[in-house]
Amino acid sequence: MNINNFGLLNTLFGIINNGEQDNDYAVAAFLLRNIDRVQDLSVNEVIDQAYTTRSAVRRFCQRIGYDNFSQFKQSITQIIFPSNLTYRQFSTIHDYRKQRSFEIQTMVDDINTVMTDEQIGEIATLLHQYERVILVCANNSSGDLVRFQQELLFANKIVSVVSDIYTANNSLNAVDEETLLLLVSTSGTFALEANQWLQSLPGHKILITGNTDPRFKQTYDQIYWISQQHIENDFSGVYGKYGMTYLFDLIAEYYLFQFMPKK
Repeated sequence: MNINNFGLLNTLFGIINNGEQDNDYAVAAFLLRNIDRVQDLSVNEVIDQAYTTRSAVRRFCQRIGYDNFSQFKQSITQIIFPSNLTYRQFSTIHDYRKQRSFEIQTMVDDINTVMTDEQIGEIATLLHQYERVILVCANNSSGDLVRFQQELLFANKIVSVVSDIYTANNSLNAVDEETLLLLVSTSGTFALEANQWLQSLPGHKILITGNTDPRFKQTYDQIYWISQQHIENDFSGVYGKYGMTYLFDLIAEYYLFQFMPKK
């Protein structure tokens, strides 16, 4: 598996959100409109429907971390989609609200049991101590981390968020021993795929996850678990969708209370 798969939706939508009407935009827009049948597309169909050239499609694939269009097509699996949608059984809004409310409360109680105030403080203090901080995550955690990134500005703290094209990202290519790397992976799927690659990078490394796989201990200086149970598949999406929002809200609150400049 290509680690860049975990940020592929962020990459494609980043091109769309940028709004520049170039070849990359045309290819990305066509692929997103046809995401459910990408594996059946030929490069000739992309060329014809996106009104571009074979070389432009090749350059597009290479810029987003794939050698060619064939390799890109192979990356379109369920792993790129939000985990909470992959296995959800849809129901009436009344039943969904009732079930979701119960799941969220249970999840919050679970996180509060394993993630103590002292641990929240440890994470926030490390963020404060390191001048250079990079938060690394897959598609489905990026919104939480971008909001967290923006909240820290109130304490004059600037951190980076990397959520796509990991192996060719300029921020990660410039990591050194004075860098704090914090990787977020609720179910551990992203962390396991990134494990060997991350071992090759210098810096102080932290993992926040619900997965207790022992292989992580060889890579990270500190591991913080968000559940009393081993989470290998966050089928309901509660921990990934709401748990990380709650956890990083706690970390932000601690950081701002402790480190925001006093007026």
